Amino acid sequence: MHRSAIAVLLALLLPGCLHTPPAAPVAAAPSAEMVAYLFVYFTGSGLEKEAIHFAVSEGNDALHWRPLNDGRPVLQSTKGTLGLRDPFILRSAQGDRFFLLATDLSAARTGWDDATSRGSHHLEIWESTDLVHWGEQRHVQVNLPQAGMTWAPEATWDPARGVYVVYWASTLFTDDARTQGDGHGAQMLFASTRDFHTFSPPQPWFKAADRPELTPDKGLIDATVLHEGNTFFRFTKATEASGCPSGDIILDRSTDLGAGGNRWLLADRCIGQDAGTTEVEGPAILRTNPGDRSGYRYILFVDRFRDIGLVPLATQSLEGDIRWTTPASFALPAGARHGTVLPISAAERDALLARWGAK
Repeated sequence: MHRSAIAVLLALLLPGCLHTPPAAPVAAAPSAEMVAYLFVYFTGSGLEKEAIHFAVSEGNDALHWRPLNDGRPVLQSTKGTLGLRDPFILRSAQGDRFFLLATDLSAARTGWDDATSRGSHHLEIWESTDLVHWGEQRHVQVNLPQAGMTWAPEATWDPARGVYVVYWASTLFTDDARTQGDGHGAQMLFASTRDFHTFSPPQPWFKAADRPELTPDKGLIDATVLHEGNTFFRFTKATEASGCPSGDIILDRSTDLGAGGNRWLLADRCIGQDAGTTEVEGPAILRTNPGDRSGYRYILFVDRFRDIGLVPLATQSLEGDIRWTTPASFALPAGARHGTVLPISAAERDALLARWGAK
């Protein structure tokens, strides 16, 4: 990035806090009724697996799915490492377009040896107005020079500031050669954008040392956020100092999306183990559509990365004594790994089926 561009971006943020830009128009919620879902995901470490796959739900049911395009990728990378993992999709705040983000990583081509120290500093981004026609891939540098990787990017609209807050996991180093870690392990950084073309300089958002119940040097990855009412609910893969036998998902909440990690309130912990799973990562939280046939209000998709891949955990509330369960019946896309689910309208579902069919 040119120094002049960096200077412009630095003006967007005050040190240590999220900048409040000029007032933006109040976003209008999509007017169409949401009656189905789109799942975006990847399927593992392989040349066609590290790509974007689509599936649609069986009606208004977030637990049963049909892959599109005969299970083959819908989008593949032509930039960076040529691999795509951990895709995330969101509808714009104005409801007029969609943004799709993914990790620039091809473990199939490069292996994992240097993935956390010599990884990409870029995000892979696509944009669409209809979920069917996608614009040219954007390979956007967003991370710090001393960052080791840029993993599992997600974004949440912050109505108080009129920006999207984009966050991802990075290891950070104290030297230019990226050989001396900062002692915090992987941690969450964030930047802001209004258009997914230009991003503010990244800042620290959440590291394990921010919370006394976490193991400081084990790090954390894979944050996902649900905004409901005045509260942001953040799910993150972390390692607790005691109580969980392995890394697991914690839930914290805040009324300020840009608040530092020690200013969020812990609301739940050891979520996967308490629901009966083995170690999980890659959480993706969904507030289900009205009338969803699963009968659950919230579904947290998590990746059992050591064995079967994605599984759903479900609950009726994110308040008080939260109880998660593994639904008795579900059928997720075969081989699906860390991805996200987007509520869609009947017209959007029909357009996806017309373009790519269903397996």
